[in-house]
Amino acid sequence: MPYWVKTPAWVMRWLPQLVWQMPDKNRSIYLTFDDGPTPDVTDWVIHQLAAYHAKATFFCLGKQAVLHPQLLHAVQQAGHSIGNHTFHHLNGWKTPLPQYAQDVALCAEVVKSGLFRPPYGKITPAQANYLLQNPQLFYQNQSPRIIMWSVVSADWNNQLHWKKCLENVTKNVSLTASPYSPILVFHDSEKAAQNLKQVLPVVLEFYTQKGFTFKAIT
Repeated sequence: MPYWVKTPAWVMRWLPQLVWQMPDKNRSIYLTFDDGPTPDVTDWVIHQLAAYHAKATFFCLGKQAVLHPQLLHAVQQAGHSIGNHTFHHLNGWKTPLPQYAQDVALCAEVVKSGLFRPPYGKITPAQANYLLQNPQLFYQNQSPRIIMWSVVSADWNNQLHWKKCLENVTKNVSLTASPYSPILVFHDSEKAAQNLKQVLPVVLEFYTQKGFTFKAIT
């Protein structure tokens, strides 16, 4: 399936109600992890982040959170943010709005957050507007924020060597100061684990040495 490693500026302008990057002029990277929590992956990520005093945002599937509540708790105890990633990892382009909204609400019963990321990044304008206008779908009626991304590592792609995933990051997360800081996507899933466990430590070390701070979206 084709995908953009770096989100084009025209896409960000076309859907300005979605969050593509963070208004942060500091040397910051907003790390995000999708599809967990996953045993032997999420806990490994937490340990890696702790070594660099890095914070991140974990967009959790409801079905995974139900299976592994201790991991969801561990993420939060370590000072990271969590976000809703639907209960069943639904593709918004293939899912009717009522079913999609219901699945988001089901996830919100266990993933207590107003942050939301659509699986695959696939959400229709109608779905996005509906979620943003209906905070009751989220934990304690929190004002929703739909968090997309500026750069993907493509760690889930088993056809890619991990060095290509690393290149996806280093070629697209600029070292130059900017009014905005990038949102970078990894996956704490079994499918991505092989690439993730090679790439994440290198990214943490490389950008820390360049003076960057890794932050969570709150």
